[in-house]
Amino acid sequence: YNQKDSLLFNKSLIDRRLFLSIKYKVVEIVENKFINKTFVYILDGDILHDDDGIILVGQQIKDGDTIVAKLIVIKKK
Repeated sequence: YNQKDSLLFNKSLIDRRLFLSIKYKVVEIVENKFINKTFVYILDGDILHDDDGIILVGQQIKDGDTIVAKLIVIKKK
């Protein structure tokens, strides 16, 4: 296998938060309600993430793509 263009994550290092880094970026969000479900789209590329915010296996990334993201919806009062 060609490993020069890949990311390898050691689970124990991630669990211990050795490589913890936080970066905040404001992105435009479109929220649509349809049949009692809310769909949220982040207009910042075509990268798909799982429920934990980690990029899905097999996704191709390019420079500047977000590989780990977490979206928390805060409703205004």
